Amino acid sequence: MLTIAIVCGAGIATSALIAEQVRDHLTSRDREAHVVQATVMDLLSPTSMPI
Repeated sequence: MLTIAIVCGAGIATSALIAEQVRDHLTSRDREAHVVQATVMDLLSPTSMPI
């Protein structure tokens, strides 16, 4: 399954909003993906991403 990590420097609330919009968009197009909020450090550390 596709995993999309949302990283936003504007704060956790903005990341949550964007993640929700991405999930809604994918659902409307009958696509499956695991959408998670992440930080830059999460992306740099191979063991910290919850996939």
